Amino acid sequence: MDNKQPIFRKQDLIFPLSFLISGFSAFIAISQIEPGLRNIRLISEILLGRVLVTNVGLFGVIAFLLHFFRADATAKDLGWPPKNAFQMETAFADLAMGILGILCLLMGGDFWIATVIFATIYFSGAVITHLTELISRRNLAPLNSGFLLIYEFLVPILLVTLLILSK
Repeated sequence: MDNKQPIFRKQDLIFPLSFLISGFSAFIAISQIEPGLRNIRLISEILLGRVLVTNVGLFGVIAFLLHFFRADATAKDLGWPPKNAFQMETAFADLAMGILGILCLLMGGDFWIATVIFATIYFSGAVITHLTELISRRNLAPLNSGFLLIYEFLVPILLVTLLILSK
């Protein structure tokens, strides 16, 4: 493990940027609705849809590409050993999450609920894993302790909150 890597890197700004993309696209959609028809349920539903597609769907596809095609570099950025089978397994879990998130463009209702449950379990498990690594091994690698950890902590909270508010 290389503890000399910076915790925050320019390329990690994609994580907070994805929240801005979700929020901006939701803002555009909400601004098209007559003010008298806007309410917390509708606004939450619109924002939830954007978060599912961007912060779950696109995130999952990008994570798949990194774990599958740049496995050793991604492992290094996580502070984990290269040439490890976990990369392939993680890649396909990321791809499943990504496909679910993107399919939220076409499907709603219970499909969104199932996607929120999957993403919440996945991200929460990732947070537990990263915190365990951080505490037990002092793993300060950028993708173990930087923006990704914060992102994976915030997304499930946002998903569950928006899902509850949209009902």
